[in-house]
Amino acid sequence: MIECDSTNPDQPDAGGENAERKLGRLPSLDGWRAVSISMVLLAHSPWMPGFPQEWEKPFERIFDGNLGVRFFFLISGFLITWLMFKEQRECGAVNLRLFYVRRALRIVPVCFVYLLVIFLLSFVTPFKQDGGIWLANISFTTNFLLDRNWHGVPTPSIHLWSLAIEEQFYLIWPPIFCAIGVLQKWRFWIQLVFVSLLIAPMARVVSVYELYSRDWGWLFSPASFLNYFDSIAYGCVCAFLMATQQQNVRKLLLDYRGAVFLLCLAAVLTPHVLRHYKSFKMFVIAFGPTVQAIGFAGLLIQSVIIPEWGLYRALNWPLVCFTGTLSFSIYIWQQLFCSRPETFGLSNNSIWMSFPFGWLFAGVVALLSYYWVERPFMSLRAKVRPLD
Repeated sequence: MIECDSTNPDQPDAGGENAERKLGRLPSLDGWRAVSISMVLLAHSPWMPGFPQEWEKPFERIFDGNLGVRFFFLISGFLITWLMFKEQRECGAVNLRLFYVRRALRIVPVCFVYLLVIFLLSFVTPFKQDGGIWLANISFTTNFLLDRNWHGVPTPSIHLWSLAIEEQFYLIWPPIFCAIGVLQKWRFWIQLVFVSLLIAPMARVVSVYELYSRDWGWLFSPASFLNYFDSIAYGCVCAFLMATQQQNVRKLLLDYRGAVFLLCLAAVLTPHVLRHYKSFKMFVIAFGPTVQAIGFAGLLIQSVIIPEWGLYRALNWPLVCFTGTLSFSIYIWQQLFCSRPETFGLSNNSIWMSFPFGWLFAGVVALLSYYWVERPFMSLRAKVRPLD
């Protein structure tokens, strides 16, 4: 089967279509990626030597790196499902083989170059990790190794837990999508929402309160796929609504744009505030991420439909979009610079890993990674389907 060209996914009117012609991709998504990676970097900043002590409390209260990662998951669920909808409509079916080729060309090169670098560092610095962790890193199962305190994996590779969840999503969702032909099946999508509302909150409670036997610890780690299932699922549902109910969704988000924006923003912020004040703890643990995912899903769709409105314009500024384009490389490489300096035999006053200079070096390395690793493999991906 010849795969169709999905370079420019269909876009809604009211600004979205013009934005697509200009950007060659869905508007606002790169902007949200920039927001997400900024949340991660700001949340990691207090780990770095030289970070002002008086800033630690405000940063802890304001910036949530885990929420930034969950934003990434929701964006991924949305975009992957949107592209499969488009391919199914234009070509009649999704080519799973080429899907996995594209995903491998997107994820593996940068990840494995990073792993090669820290592998080489393990020979010339005190940094070490055992063979089981290396195997988990390269097999995208790092999330199975973490205990309830996020211990079990050295800092330089611990962030690969999120990449493991992404890869597990890729293994599970596309075959389901293809097997049952979900293009117009409302019943399936309602069931998906119900299952995510049931499984993810229960899994988080089981994980946090350790309501499992030791043998099942790998499944209920804090980085379990089950704990983040709802964030990904609501991204998939967003794609379904955009693909099948675009006019109705567009009308709702345009006619009540202010109310929708404020309601969705409140859904994102309220669990964050409650968590820091330790209020409604059980609710926040179980349903806080779900409420935030629903809120961000609304913001995401609205920003794609009316990218020229209000604060959404900032998501499409060139510098913000470029930061979003670099976000994958930034995320992979930043962990080198926010690990403790002694991990690599450096002193605490090392400029390479101190705040804020460490982030400058991380940005430079991410730029090199993008132009020397990502972009060459983008050319290969374009041969099976242009850039998504």
